Order: sequence, then C-alpha cells, then structure tokens
Amino acid sequence: MIPVLGQLVLGAALVGPIITPSPYPVTFQPAYKGFSLGESPIGQYGFEYLGAQYAFLFQAGFGTLGAPCDYKCHALRSADTGLTWTELDAAHAPFAGEVGFGIVLDQATVVRDGATAVLLWVRASSSSAFHGITTDTFDLSAGLWGTPADYAAPVLDVTLPRIPVSNRAFVVQLIRRGTQDYILYYSGPGETVVTLNRARSYCATFNGTAFGAATKLPGQTGVDQDFRPLSAVADSAGITHFLRENQGAGLLGSTVSHTGMDAAGTFGATQILTDAQYWGVTQGIVSQLITVPAAPGHPERLACCLSVDLGGPGFLANLNMYTAPAGALNPVWSDSLITGDNAFALCPAGNDPLPASIALGYSNRTLACVWSVSADGSGDPDTFDWYISQTDSGTLAWSAPAILETRPYFSEAARSNQVYAYTMGAGIGILTVWASNSGDLIARFSLLAVPAIPGGFIFGTPSTAIFPAAIGAA
Repeated sequence: MIPVLGQLVLGAALVGPIITPSPYPVTFQPAYKGFSLGESPIGQYGFEYLGAQYAFLFQAGFGTLGAPCDYKCHALRSADTGLTWTELDAAHAPFAGEVGFGIVLDQATVVRDGATAVLLWVRASSSSAFHGITTDTFDLSAGLWGTPADYAAPVLDVTLPRIPVSNRAFVVQLIRRGTQDYILYYSGPGETVVTLNRARSYCATFNGTAFGAATKLPGQTGVDQDFRPLSAVADSAGITHFLRENQGAGLLGSTVSHTGMDAAGTFGATQILTDAQYWGVTQGIVSQLITVPAAPGHPERLACCLSVDLGGPGFLANLNMYTAPAGALNPVWSDSLITGDNAFALCPAGNDPLPASIALGYSNRTLACVWSVSADGSGDPDTFDWYISQTDSGTLAWSAPAILETRPYFSEAARSNQVYAYTMGAGIGILTVWASNSGDLIARFSLLAVPAIPGGFIFGTPSTAIFPAAIGAA
C-alpha cells in the first residue's frame, strides 16, 4: 500500500518517531477562478531569492466557482517558507495575452536573472495566428513590474500546424546563460515535407532588449515528423542543453532526444534518450530538464524525468530519471527507475494518459520527483493524486512512492494538472495546480524539507521531511 505522508517524520532511526501536523499544502487565493502555470508551462514559475519565495502565476480560471479572473500574470512573495503569500505591484500585473483577440494567454515563460525576473509571452489570436511576443521584467528588490516591450520576431508557430489545434500548442522557454544573456527555445515555423507542414523546434539569443537570428535545431530538415520543444537548461560551462520530442518507434511512444549548443552557437550530436516516451502527444509528461550541482561523489549533472512505454498490450510504462554529466556537448546519458507500472496505475484506452505532469526538484543532495496518477487505477480523471519519490543525488536509489496531495472535491481534467519544483534553502518547493473539467482552478504550495547535513536522508523513512496534510487542513 502506498503511504500517505501528512506529517513531519523526524528520523525514527535517530530519535524515535515524532509526529507533527503539517501546515502544507497552502492554497493560493483566489481559488477556483484562480492560478495556474499557463498553457505552456516551461520556466521558473517559483524560486527563492534572498531567503524569500516568489511565485509567478496566471489567473486564468474560467469555471463556475469563485470571482471573475483577470487573465494576468501575478507576482507573489512569501517571507515564511510559503505559509502566507502577498501579491506585489498588483496594479501593474501584465495581461499575458493579446488584447482584442479573445482570451488568448498563458503561452508564457519566466526566468530569474539576479534581482530581476523576466516574463515573456506569445501574442496570438484564438485561431492560432501569431501576432508577436512581449517581454516584461519584475524587480525583485523593489517589488515592481517594469514596462512591457513588444517584438515582431522571432516568429513562432504551433507545434502541430498540420491539424486544427488552438494557440495553446505554442511552446516557449527562456533560459538564462549569464547576466542578460538568454536563449529562447520555442516552436517555430513548420517545414513542408511531402505534403504535410511539419512542426520544428528553434532557438534564438536574447540580451534583454533584442533577439538574435532564429536558429533551427539540427536533425529536423527534411524529416517527415513533427518536432516539439520539451525543455532546456544551461550548465555552468555555458552549454545549453535542449530536449525535444518527435514521433518514435514505440507502440505509443515518441522519441526524446538531446542536443547541446556551446556559447559560440556550435551544436553537438543529436542523442536519443529513448524512442518510447509514453504517449508523447500531451505536453507535461516530461519534467523540465534541470542541473544538479556538483557534490561529493558526483559532478554537476543534467537530469529529467519521463515515462517510458514498455510496449505490448495495455498501457504499461515506467517512470525513469535520465542523467548525464554536465559540461559537454555530447554527454553520456544513463537512467534510473523511479517506479514501475504497478505503482503507476496507468489509464486504460479511451482516457487521457498519465502522468499528466511531472516535476523534478533538488536541494541539499536530495532529488524529488512529483507526478500525478489515477488513485483507483482506472485512469478516471476524477481520481488524481500527486505522488512523490525522493533519492540521494549520489546513489540515485529512489524511495517508494508516497501520496503528496490528494485531489480536491471537484472533477479533475488530466491535461490541466500541473506541477513545478524548485530549490529552496530549506528544501524543495512544490507548486501544484488542479483544474476541473469546467475550468475551475486551485493552485497550492508545499515544502519537502531537506536537512542541510551530509547523509541526512534516510531511505525508507523520509526523515525531516514535511509532507502536506490532507486537503482542507491548509
């Protein structure tokens, strides 16, 4: 049986079990017509700066509960490890969409650069016509929004232009390489191959005021498949690492590949991590690619989590973490098993595949993976829970999955469940988003506390770990 961890467990092997109720999860207000990570949720939506927590969330609920939302990006700050949150400069919160073209918003990305957070979003019509991109900055020291700036290029396109899809298929991520030195990773203009317009992945430099030339990632030209950006990160050596997907050889899977690019713009080889990513057609089933700092026993690492289709009848998959030493254009990848199908409770045919969203976070030699699964094993979107597993960054031996958070009372829409994890001094901050079939939204914050001492993690008993209490306790 999967345990529900709703308390602070202080190393039983050291001092004996002491149970303390947890104050988490904390619900961001307003709920229901509340907050999400947007429709292209790749970026730094939460981070710690000078000991305070910041969250950049989009108010985009359109359901029947709660007050009307404003469709803006809101900057929230917490000075007490996420227990209470205050919005900053609400009067100047930007409308992250295109005024006059319907409610088209949230194809956005956030990145922190020192004391500044940079927000970038796509302006488009409800029919997926691209109108440009806009950037805005948020001064973390002053707590103030800047002045939005519009750009006509680079030109973006939806990731599957050959079939009728909404603008929600735009994908953007802004990556920081250095001070005012960014890479925009995005879905750009397609390429006609045979008779179909195939989606392509691009990147462009950005210095805070001007974009460089659009560059199509290698290995796509002439290929009769769609390529979609998944995630990217820059390591301490200045190499930018891109993950993308295209239709693979697996029964239901797609190929996930890596390409590195150095500071001069030279690309490395296209490396295939797997050609059997589980049901690679729904955004959110691969975690963001992160860097894990060097620690005793291992160098700086690249890491991401994704589900791998095992083939055969039914919907069988493993959840794996893929890692590679950073600092190389063509790093050597390996994988570790987080959990198998028996703990995954994957859905049957006719339902949206799970997990709908995966996050990977790091703090003090501990990695944590968070993902959503069907609680009763049916794949019914009414029964999602958030699960979590953790490991020491040196051994990569994962703990048994535990329930991090159980669903609210309303029915859940699989594609709208979202999760993001980030590094805190006290542990790993976790943002979760629940969305009902009618468009109601609830966003929450939880803390996985990690001891800042070597060897503080005890396998089998998540010592000094704060897990959220049952829903309604916050």
